[in-house]
Amino acid sequence: MQSPATYQAAIQGAIARRRADYELALYGAWNAERFHRVERLRPFNHYAKAMRTSSAPRTPQTSQERLAVFTAMAGAGVALKITRIP
Repeated sequence: MQSPATYQAAIQGAIARRRADYELALYGAWNAERFHRVERLRPFNHYAKAMRTSSAPRTPQTSQERLAVFTAMAGAGVALKITRIP
């Protein structure tokens, strides 16, 4: 039998896995578009080195950062509704 704590841990793990899968797909799509826009590609090692030494933050965005991103998108004309969830 499963306790509420183990069930919650399993669900949180599944959510983290789905989030990681989504981020990997998004990363692949972003790089595909980036390579599509390049007139002449450099050797792969150039891109691989840049991917390994990325200066991107390794911590998740805070809720304030996410709100700022979506507020900027709304200000740019993207049709979305921002709802604060307590």
